[in-house]
Amino acid sequence: RRARGGGGGGGRRGAVAAPSTGASGGAASGNGGGEAFPSVRVEYAEEEGYHAQDGQDKWLDEHLFRGRRGGVFVDIGCYDGVTYSNTHYYEVRLGWSGVCAEPNPEVYPRIAAAGRSSGAPVAVSDTAGMLPFTAAFMRSSLNRSAVDFDFLRRSGVSSKEVLVPVETPSQLLRRLPAAARERGVIDFVSLDVEQLELRVLEAWPWGDFCVDSFTVENEPPAGEPSTLPRLRRLLLPRGYEHRARVGVDEIFVRSPPCARKGQPAL
Repeated sequence: RRARGGGGGGGRRGAVAAPSTGASGGAASGNGGGEAFPSVRVEYAEEEGYHAQDGQDKWLDEHLFRGRRGGVFVDIGCYDGVTYSNTHYYEVRLGWSGVCAEPNPEVYPRIAAAGRSSGAPVAVSDTAGMLPFTAAFMRSSLNRSAVDFDFLRRSGVSSKEVLVPVETPSQLLRRLPAAARERGVIDFVSLDVEQLELRVLEAWPWGDFCVDSFTVENEPPAGEPSTLPRLRRLLLPRGYEHRARVGVDEIFVRSPPCARKGQPAL
C-alpha cells in the first residue's frame, strides 16, 4: 500500500462500523443516486493476521469471503507484500493462490522474504513495454505526476527513475497458476497504482475471467475530482455493486457472484 500523507498506524486505527450493504441495490449499496459512501476504517488486532491499511482485508473477509479457503487473488501494486497489504492475509492465512505485481526493484525481493510465492516483478498498464518508473518508497509509480516529491523531501526519502517491464492485465493474468486459470474465477482483485487504476480497468480482459470483487484506490490529488463516477460507469453495467469505501479504496462486489465449476450461476 502507498503511504498516505506521511503514513499512519495502519488498519488497527479507529474502529468504525461498516456501512449498510443491503442486497436490494439501492442507495445503501451504492447503486442509486450516485452518492458516495463516507470512508470507514475497520479495526483489527495484530493476532487476527490482517495487514491492510484501513482494514480492507477484514471488511472483505467479514462481508464477503467469511474465511473462504483456496481462493484466487490478483494484487496490482503489491509493494513488499506485507505492509498495508490487502492480500497477505488471504495468501498466507487462507492458502489462496494468485499474483502479486510490484515493479520496484528495491522492494520486490521482500515479497518472497515474507513467505509469499506470488510475486511478479512487473508494472501493469494498458500498454506493454519498458517504461520509466519512479521508485520512491511507498510513493512509487509509473505516473510521475502522482509522486508527491514535496512530501518525499520533507521526509528525507530519496527517489530515482528506473526502467521496468510493464504488462497489460491480460499478460499479467497469464502468470496465475494453471489451476487458477482453468478455474476461470478470481475472487479478489486489489488495485493500487497511483491514479492509473482506471487505465488498468479499461484494459481489463472481462471475457477471460470472472472477478467477484475489486478494491480500487480512489485518492485524487487535491483539487482533482473523484474517480468514483467513472468507476461506477465502468463497473456497474458489468454487474458490480458499489458496496463500501474503506480508507481510500472503493469496494465493488459482483452480483450475482461468479459461478464456480460444479455450481450453477445464481
